Amino acid sequence: MLYNRYKDKYPMTIPPIFPSGDKFYDYLMSQIEPDLVSDRIPFVARAYTTDTKEERKERAVRYRNAFKEYKKRKLEYVKEAKKKLAEYEREEFAKLKELSAIFDEEKMNAIDFHPDE
Repeated sequence: MLYNRYKDKYPMTIPPIFPSGDKFYDYLMSQIEPDLVSDRIPFVARAYTTDTKEERKERAVRYRNAFKEYKKRKLEYVKEAKKKLAEYEREEFAKLKELSAIFDEEKMNAIDFHPDE
C-alpha cells in the first residue's frame, strides 16, 4: 500500500476534539461563577436560604451577569475553534495534495513507455 511508504512523512493527525456540552459549560462557568456549575445548581437554593431580599437581588444580578459573560466566552471559544478547524483542514488538504502528486508521479514512472522502439 502506498500510504505505508509515506506514513512517516505524512502522519495522520487528530483534530482537536470539542468537549461535550456539560464539560464545556462547566469549564467556562467554573471560571466565571462557581455557583452555576452544573453539579452545584441543585444545591444553590438551599445554600442561600438565610439570605435577605437584598442579598438575593444582588446574587440574581451576579448570576445574570455570569450568564452574559458565559455567552460572550462561548462565542469567542466557538470562533477560535472554527478558526483552528479551518487551519487543520487546510493543512491536511495540503498534505493530501502533495501525497496525491507523489502517487501520480509514481504511476507515471511505472508506465513502461519507450517511444524510440
